[in-house]
Amino acid sequence: MSTMSAPVGIQKTENIAAYMKSVFVAELRGNAEKVPLPNWSLDQLDILEECNYASKVLVQATKNLSECFCELNTEISTPPNHKTGCTSWSVVDYLQVLRAGGKAVEENLLKFFPVNNTEMIDEPCIVVDKDGKILLWYLPRMISFKRRVSDFR
Repeated sequence: MSTMSAPVGIQKTENIAAYMKSVFVAELRGNAEKVPLPNWSLDQLDILEECNYASKVLVQATKNLSECFCELNTEISTPPNHKTGCTSWSVVDYLQVLRAGGKAVEENLLKFFPVNNTEMIDEPCIVVDKDGKILLWYLPRMISFKRRVSDFR
């Protein structure tokens, strides 16, 4: 019985994902310089650059989330951080009210579930509910300018 290898595109994707995970974890631990460079061909160096760039954006979003949890933890005293999104309500409660339905519920959602921070957020962040459940990842400029422009040529 022969074993089939994954298509080249899948192998590349897995290699990229593994490298990005290594960079992400190392960057969070403060030792990104210790991540060995993958043994990729010279024509893939632009992908390496993109992986490093994207990983830094993910790390920044994660660090902003960590600062947010410091605000929520009453044992830790830190100044307010406007780079993050932490709701004062639970997404589970939100879904229960939303499922109950009705036009009145939809019209009054902001009364039941206020938005804590109405400032414009332009840095990567993770928005979480009061229980720490991730509601969304906001990753502006995740794709480098070079990559965004090259797709429209």
